[in-house]
Amino acid sequence: MEKVVILGSAFPAIHLSTLLQTAQYDVRVVDTHRNPVPSSVPYSRIDDWSISKLSPHLKGVESVILIVPFDIPLENVTHDMEAMRNEQIVSRIEHSLDAILHSKVRRLIYLGDAYSSLPVDDNYGISEQKHLGIPSSFLLGSYGEALCRAELTARNRMKEKSSISSIFLRPVMCAENPWFDRLAQKASKGEVPFIRGNRRSQHQFVALHNILQLIQQVITVDRTTHFSLEFCMIHFSQYLLPSYVMSVLLSRCPSFALSETSFISAFATHLKAHLFHSYSLSAPSSLLLPLPTFRLLFDKTVGFSNRKQRLLLNFVPTEEPIQTMKKRAPPMRMG
Repeated sequence: MEKVVILGSAFPAIHLSTLLQTAQYDVRVVDTHRNPVPSSVPYSRIDDWSISKLSPHLKGVESVILIVPFDIPLENVTHDMEAMRNEQIVSRIEHSLDAILHSKVRRLIYLGDAYSSLPVDDNYGISEQKHLGIPSSFLLGSYGEALCRAELTARNRMKEKSSISSIFLRPVMCAENPWFDRLAQKASKGEVPFIRGNRRSQHQFVALHNILQLIQQVITVDRTTHFSLEFCMIHFSQYLLPSYVMSVLLSRCPSFALSETSFISAFATHLKAHLFHSYSLSAPSSLLLPLPTFRLLFDKTVGFSNRKQRLLLNFVPTEEPIQTMKKRAPPMRMG
């Protein structure tokens, strides 16, 4: 029975664990948090991500799934808190890689996101070809920079050990992610603007079922196959749902429509608050979204072409995102 370790308890760790257990894998979730998953999910808590703490859990493990949470900030925080959060993201990945490279793991599956490496105003996925390193700006601000640094660190570190196969997956939005429940909670309090317009807030969605199937296929392919430094977008031309973020929110919070406003008004409000906070003229507002998050969700139509379909995997999705738009995943920790 092949041993698989999932590093990180964030979405979709629970679903991955359940799927792999059903497929007769010896799977375990490892994280630093207390009881972040149901008791039915095999879980080990570690004090930190150092080699000494993590390495014992990687003995005899063939595949590691490293989850970087889709946790785009929904709250404005102080500059110090923002810097600490971003540094923790990169530090966690660096320490995890130290332990992975120190072990005899044969396969790394890195689950990131499709947006972190997009520069400002590159909202049609051009960067998937151009920016294999660090771009000069980030659509997601400093949070996107931290995620991009973490992924680039992982890709560079994988060059050090040719015996490890690696694949870097960048999924688009998944409506089952509990992150959307948190966004809906803010919308229910009038803290998310409802902006009409058919050219804004359209995004591609992927069904959770398809993400899980793809990861399982990566684990079950021929052991001699190496996906060295390969990465892809998990989206499929015949299963794309260019959906409004507003539709997802309205399905969970009908009162969201009561906060209708114009884009210009909402943008001006968020930009003013962002500038005042940037120059330390006011405290961060808890009633507004961070400006990069606002722009991603409601200013941009973000899309990716199908030119990066994964040729090595030949994966065919079996569930359309439209079937999952109103679904909620079980409650779980996000980061």
